[in-house]
Amino acid sequence: MSAHDIESYPGELAMLRGLVRVIRTIAMHSDIDELRRVLAEHEIDEQAAYSARDEKATVAAATATPPPFIENARVRALHEAMIANPGEWRVGAARRVLLAAGFTGLGRNSASQYLKALVALGLATAHGPDDARFYTLSTTGKDGRA
Repeated sequence: MSAHDIESYPGELAMLRGLVRVIRTIAMHSDIDELRRVLAEHEIDEQAAYSARDEKATVAAATATPPPFIENARVRALHEAMIANPGEWRVGAARRVLLAAGFTGLGRNSASQYLKALVALGLATAHGPDDARFYTLSTTGKDGRA
């Protein structure tokens, strides 16, 4: 049995592993307010993942286009995670996925920059105001092709 067979949504295990790492760090510093914030953010991200799972359309492999080459490993990993879990992506979810993938020394600002890099490449679209920004996969690339 693979993780895919027991996950409620694709990437759930990676998201939970990232959350556990963050909670361990918070526990060492005894910051209960930060713990509450992280858990609330996780709840939002988890609900978005469930929604994305429910709305995800299946694309036939014959019509799928190969993913573009992305030089930066963190940006590439984030793009792959967004493909595996389409829907609304926020900075916290991006950070947790990258931490779970083994990228260390990663703050919210860095995760935000990687999401913005995907927008610059035409692979993601930013939505909403600065204080409620989320990102989704683009339906077309920079050149206008799907």
